[in-house]
Amino acid sequence: AATPSSGYVSPLGSVVIGLGAGMLCYFVDHRMKEKLCNQWGIDDVVSVFPVHGMGGIWGTIMTGVFAVKSMGGVSGGVEGNWNLVGVQTLGVVVTCVWTCIGTAMLCVIAQAIQPIRSTEQDEHKGLDTRVHLKRKSSRRSNGCSQDVNDSGDSSTDAEEEDSYVSMPGAANA
Repeated sequence: AATPSSGYVSPLGSVVIGLGAGMLCYFVDHRMKEKLCNQWGIDDVVSVFPVHGMGGIWGTIMTGVFAVKSMGGVSGGVEGNWNLVGVQTLGVVVTCVWTCIGTAMLCVIAQAIQPIRSTEQDEHKGLDTRVHLKRKSSRRSNGCSQDVNDSGDSSTDAEEEDSYVSMPGAANA
């Protein structure tokens, strides 16, 4: 959140932006994501939107609020130029619209080539073994890794080997 503002706000403004971003991202990740993503069927298991999306939106708009002329050559809301907040907000809106349209177009193209959603069975089993052709591994006490199957044995079962999904360009192990 502080990256967009780094050349335009004072150190105190950066602290305020960072604290606000931390609280906002936490709230979005722990409160809103569960409700919205589940309702809309969106997977965001690593919280990309709550952290990078909301943090970036917050930081961009707050740059308009906390910009100081002595730092970056332009005054923000704290120096009476609330117009910059509007400009920053418009930039966020345009970027969000552009991103949504571009993402939707790319998803339609990708879906026409190959399904972009994993099956429930593959998700339950684990995408490492189903899609990425990786075996589960565990660490031994000596630090070396060992391939293991779902039951925890280091043996392989033929049924699991046959269930790998062959991806374009992936070597079958």
